[in-house]
Amino acid sequence: MSLLSEAKEKPITTDSLNVKAQTTAVTQTTQVVNLTVLILGLTLVLSFSSTLWLNLVIIGCCFGVLVVRKHFASLLTLLVLPILPAVSAGWAVIMQGNPESTAFVLASRCFAFAGLGLVFAMGVSFEELLLYLEQQGLPQNFVYGILVVVQGISEMLREVKNMREAALLKGQRLSFWSPLLYMKTLLVAVRWREQYQEALLAHGYDEEGPRSCFIHYRSSLRGLVVVILILVLAVFAAK
Repeated sequence: MSLLSEAKEKPITTDSLNVKAQTTAVTQTTQVVNLTVLILGLTLVLSFSSTLWLNLVIIGCCFGVLVVRKHFASLLTLLVLPILPAVSAGWAVIMQGNPESTAFVLASRCFAFAGLGLVFAMGVSFEELLLYLEQQGLPQNFVYGILVVVQGISEMLREVKNMREAALLKGQRLSFWSPLLYMKTLLVAVRWREQYQEALLAHGYDEEGPRSCFIHYRSSLRGLVVVILILVLAVFAAK
């Protein structure tokens, strides 16, 4: 009886739940922001650099990162995907009468950009980056909208596969360029949109209300210092 009376005197409210969540929150140090800043900074440096060995160093570093993380499919992508744009850029420069050294710089730059993109895709947790930016003031609707899209890609691919198999049972073959496939995909996306809205409302999501975080992400200060030093060295090497 004492517990029931205490519960009546102190009912559970959303404010009390937020306070409880804040007191049990965990602080976690993250490197995703530093790695993102490093990749963006190196991309800008490479865009204005005419140094061949800097491109080769970045390609080697990206290759090493992918080997350490055992992303062998990404290694194959790094070796094959930039071949066409690299050859095209180098050939166009040579045809305009420029020296071959400039062609090698542009060709190697294509591989360096591809390597940085693959390292970002494989080494940066997009969800963790968005949650960190949301805690720093990025609009919640924007963050959770992107998270819904990103996390729904696998389900959408599975749904497309099911639609193709169902069409084969009816004697129809839905190719990649089939308008019927895209029309059915849009209808599925509209249906999922309503389901996501209902799920968010059922879990108490409020667009304008305060939100508590179970994990508070904190960017590593030591990692930021290392990133700044690397970017400074890259700037001086690019001259």
